[in-house]
Amino acid sequence: MKSRLKSTIVVIGLCIFAGASAQTLRRPAQNQVIPQIAAPLDEPAQGESSDKIFGFHIFDQEMRAPERLQSITFSESYRLGAGDQLGIYLGGEADQQFNIYVSVDGQIYVPTVGVFQVNGKTMGQFRKELESRIKKFYSRYDLHVLLLSPKKIQVSVSGEVNNPGNYTMSAFASVIEALLMAQGPTSLGSLRNLQIHRDDSLVYQVDLYEFLINPDQKHTFVWLHAGDRIYVPVRRAQVEVEGQVFRPAVYELCMRKNESLRDIFELAGGVTQLAFTKKIQLSRLEADGVRNVYYSDIAKADSGVFAQIFHNDRITVYSITDQVAEQSVFIHGQVRRPGEYPYEKNMRVSDLILMAGNLRRSAYKLEAEVAKIDPKSSVKIRKIDLQDALNNDQSEENLLLEADDRVFIRRIPEWLVGPVVIVEGEVMFPGVYPIIKDSTTLKQILLQAGGFTRDALVREAKLIRRHSFVLTDKEYQRLRNMRREEMSDTEYEYFVMKQNSRELNQVVVDFRRLMQEDRPEQNVTLVNGDSIVVPRKTDMVLVTGRVSNPGGVLYQAGAPLEHYIDKAGGYSWDAASRRTKIIKATGAIKDDEEVRGLEPGDRIWVPRKKDADFWQTFRQVVEMAAQLATVYLIIKTARE
Repeated sequence: MKSRLKSTIVVIGLCIFAGASAQTLRRPAQNQVIPQIAAPLDEPAQGESSDKIFGFHIFDQEMRAPERLQSITFSESYRLGAGDQLGIYLGGEADQQFNIYVSVDGQIYVPTVGVFQVNGKTMGQFRKELESRIKKFYSRYDLHVLLLSPKKIQVSVSGEVNNPGNYTMSAFASVIEALLMAQGPTSLGSLRNLQIHRDDSLVYQVDLYEFLINPDQKHTFVWLHAGDRIYVPVRRAQVEVEGQVFRPAVYELCMRKNESLRDIFELAGGVTQLAFTKKIQLSRLEADGVRNVYYSDIAKADSGVFAQIFHNDRITVYSITDQVAEQSVFIHGQVRRPGEYPYEKNMRVSDLILMAGNLRRSAYKLEAEVAKIDPKSSVKIRKIDLQDALNNDQSEENLLLEADDRVFIRRIPEWLVGPVVIVEGEVMFPGVYPIIKDSTTLKQILLQAGGFTRDALVREAKLIRRHSFVLTDKEYQRLRNMRREEMSDTEYEYFVMKQNSRELNQVVVDFRRLMQEDRPEQNVTLVNGDSIVVPRKTDMVLVTGRVSNPGGVLYQAGAPLEHYIDKAGGYSWDAASRRTKIIKATGAIKDDEEVRGLEPGDRIWVPRKKDADFWQTFRQVVEMAAQLATVYLIIKTARE
């Protein structure tokens, strides 16, 4: 019998009530009149189209009440009435089941038990009364009471709705279903101040926003009774929210609440990650017709003038991106889309070229120019190896850009197709120059470039032949792969000297003799790809090696070596001061005794002392002591 009872219950089923009703905000006492809060200003709300007001979208669909299942769950507070169908199941000794309708006069008849007057009684009250009677007939039983089908009720919908009138619906129908039957509120209707009248009293005021934005399904639903009157008043107050909120819209204000700015943000879904929360703007239309603007940190959104939002207030949440000055970078020349682009941090030359559609075929890849713009100083031009910058994102040639920087990609002129050399640095006209194979000399190109500028450090100018065959210093390459402790002192000294010497692919040329004395032996014939680099004069002498504070020391004319050592903090405890070397700007390496005077660009290198061999020293001392002892014995024996 129990199994049959269970199967019967499963077949009938209990389903969750579909379509939640609005939460009951409060239930006033009998005959209590809830005062209407007048709008603080007389600016009409009717001017706002309903499609801009949050909440009206739920009535945009087909206006009909959804169909309901016949077997639904019920609440203990559900009140019975004519038309309700109940399922009563008795297990145990009774072993009976009944499907019973509540009669028109509100009565039901349960066989064996008798007649019950149930009209207006809750399900809980009826169950207790039924159980008290059953005890008189059965000692062991199981009782189950189900609401198989709710009664039909008739309610009226009036006010600002598109189709007011009387409607018949299920007793479990919600306020929303009643509004759907009435084709929804008009553009003037309220969604937050719906009124439900029963008999001669206002029993509920419903806020549909609670249904729309509150995910909590534990609301106390508003059960409609037969004869209930649903009234939709005119919308009296609204506020506009725009900017960095998740749901910008016009929101109706609830007349029964003093809603703060924080409450409005909850309606709008909160502020976005881009919101500038330090300065929320509130524009308020005052009684004299003038708008005042107020600002607040979002942390104080429920205090001061923000403690209550009024009709026609406008709330604006600005973006943090609007608080940053607009910054741009520019690219010119041989790219597909030259022009202005937004600047972003960590942007490099290669990134800007990518934004600009990449290089044209005519772009000159050996060199590009970056103009560093600083409003407080003159423009600085940086020349970069464009090919290296494009091939290696982390290359030093791939410069980090700053706001207002300009990148220039030059075009390869037709007359430059063929062998070319690059002249850069302190010449009058740096750039790319064509050469004739096996004919054009270094002096010819320097003259075409306009000669040296006043700031040129001529004695340190270089001719670099990147594509020539260079003899590899195998000893230097071997030492590069070794740790310091694996090298002997001699090897380490050689390694440091080679590091501080000229580049391996640098052609030895004395530019001063070439240009001032016209020495033909210095006039090198150039080849394709050669680079002529003329550095700028420096006012520093570099001190490296075993000193306390290695680095650059300002040049002082006529100052001796000791002056620069002192400025660098003096020798360190392990310095081999007697083996100090001077690396001239020309690349020549000399002992300190060989140098009569230092010049800007020279480098001073102080090597490290050789590691002492304790056992060798001890052995030498012992041997010397033995020799002295032998001499002493010989002399002593001779005297005797």
